[in-house]
Amino acid sequence: MNDNDENLELKSIGLAIKEGRAKYSYTQEKLAEKVGISIKTMGRIEKGRQQPGLPLFRRICTELNLSVDAVFYPEDMPKVSSLRRQVMVSIAEEMHENELMIIQGTIEGIIKGRKKKDKTNAEDSNL
Repeated sequence: MNDNDENLELKSIGLAIKEGRAKYSYTQEKLAEKVGISIKTMGRIEKGRQQPGLPLFRRICTELNLSVDAVFYPEDMPKVSSLRRQVMVSIAEEMHENELMIIQGTIEGIIKGRKKKDKTNAEDSNL
């Protein structure tokens, strides 16, 4: 990774944090206090001038309910409305871990089957 890629990545992380903070109507000061850093450090992170260490990044993502995938790969993330996300989270919170594992396995199986079917259909259309 060259310096330009790293700078772009830091700016993307900072922007995602800033947008996440805005969703909760947090000031930089409030978020900084919640995750245990100075407001100056929070400002540098949001501007892409400082990289948060992994433990800090995890605290920030947890506090703002940010998906790490959404921070690093925003273009790959499906656009899920905040209402839909809230409904999914509230349903998941009512379930036991073993039930969530079953649901996760089922969803992964459906996706794997769909991909296999799509691949087969693409191969058939090339004949």
